Amino acid sequence: MPRLRFSSTPDSQIDPFNADDPVMPGEEPEWLDEEPADEEEAPYAPHGEKDGEPHKVSDNYQAPTTRSHDYDAPSIEGAPAPTPASRAPSLGKQWQQAAEGARRAQGRSRKRATLGCVVALAVAVTLFGVVGDLLVSCVSLVTETVADGVDAVFFENGVTFDDYVSDGGGDWRDTADELDLAAGKAVERRMGELLADPASGELHERVVAYLDEELLRWEGYTAAELGIDADAWATWALGSVSYEISSVYAYDDGTGSAYLNAEAYGLSSMISDADTDLSSYLHDRGLRVQEGEEPAQLSEEQRAEVAELWNDACEEAASPRDMFVSVELSLVDGVWTIDEESLEEAFESVLALY
Repeated sequence: MPRLRFSSTPDSQIDPFNADDPVMPGEEPEWLDEEPADEEEAPYAPHGEKDGEPHKVSDNYQAPTTRSHDYDAPSIEGAPAPTPASRAPSLGKQWQQAAEGARRAQGRSRKRATLGCVVALAVAVTLFGVVGDLLVSCVSLVTETVADGVDAVFFENGVTFDDYVSDGGGDWRDTADELDLAAGKAVERRMGELLADPASGELHERVVAYLDEELLRWEGYTAAELGIDADAWATWALGSVSYEISSVYAYDDGTGSAYLNAEAYGLSSMISDADTDLSSYLHDRGLRVQEGEEPAQLSEEQRAEVAELWNDACEEAASPRDMFVSVELSLVDGVWTIDEESLEEAFESVLALY
């Protein structure tokens, strides 16, 4: 197409200084309201007329003229008829075909993924079975090896691994040898001496002393000053003790160990719980011992009230508990004897004397 351009000749120029005001959209020019003047007085000549008069009489301004163009519009003769819409390719159909192809491809992908999962699951099950059998075999082998190793370590003392591992049933004497039986009888003899009479004996004295120690520490009074019968309390507490030998192991070198299942009251927690009521009683009556002061003397009536309060609180706090303890033995002059230090530690644990 030929390029349109303005002519650079003088007759095509428009003087911007003499042009009329622009007409804004929607605004009608003022000259539409004026009556037309005589033909000879008209300030404007016909626009676009070749060799026409100037638009303004007062100057030599020449109106722009219309030039011809060499553009020749193409002919429509012989052009192919447009394709009917019914015969044109359907874009919606193409989309449907593309979507159907995508669904088919996705279906094939899912089938392959499902088949892959089935295969992987089958392989995992097979491997799990193989690894499980291998693990069981390894555990069995390790257990047998450990048992053999323990037997080898203790064999010279006449002790086997089976002596330490049992199903928990039956009496300890069923698997005990001659040395074990002798050591076990020594344990039963000493325990019988300590627990034969809860109202007397060295264990009884130990519990009485423990009660005084705790009351002095918490309240600043001894049991007697508060009206509490420590002997009766210790007898009652020791009456809850019971025991049973679990196993005994005695060795040719003259040493041995005995293991016991015991049941008794935990005296430490019992005193702590009962002292809560006792402390409130003393505080309400102004009998609490202040630091640096001597304890006040309770009246007979107050001592009787404290004794009753204390016994009730202890009975309410009493709760038997199970303990598993051990004691050491040694062969002295041919007689199995319990080590007293280990026995004291065992009773401290059973009765919670700490």
